[in-house]
Amino acid sequence: MKSAVRNNMAKIFGAVFLLLVFFSCMQKNTTSVTKNSGEEILSLTYSNVGGMQGSYRTFTATKDSIKFENGQSVNNIHKEWRAKMSPENWKKLTSTLDVKTLSKITSSPSMQPVDGIDETFKVNTTRKTQVFVNSYNDKINYSQLQNLKTKFEKMLPKEYK
Repeated sequence: MKSAVRNNMAKIFGAVFLLLVFFSCMQKNTTSVTKNSGEEILSLTYSNVGGMQGSYRTFTATKDSIKFENGQSVNNIHKEWRAKMSPENWKKLTSTLDVKTLSKITSSPSMQPVDGIDETFKVNTTRKTQVFVNSYNDKINYSQLQNLKTKFEKMLPKEYK
């Protein structure tokens, strides 16, 4: 008699366990499909690098943080600033970009080989990563990147401007 009760308990426990696993897998699968239905910006980078002194200015932003680095390689100067990214600021930053039209922006050749400075933007989304170098020559499509650059600069504390 005891073995029959144990057998029934084992069957019930096994069935409950399988149902829990089944429903937890279904729930995870549903949320991942929802997230993948639209392209989302994961990170943004804007930088100016080059020149005779090896200067650099780089902004990097994600949904939860922003980082700024500035310096000169020749003089071993390096400054860095980091902060948390508020949801409002992330929305302001990403609202300047239309991910569907980014591919229309054209890049120009690098200026670093002739001691010039390269302006580079990197947009990382859930589907792809796009890099734009010296796109300021694209008078038609550059406005999105110009707006992004302006918003990055506005987020920077005064002592780093």
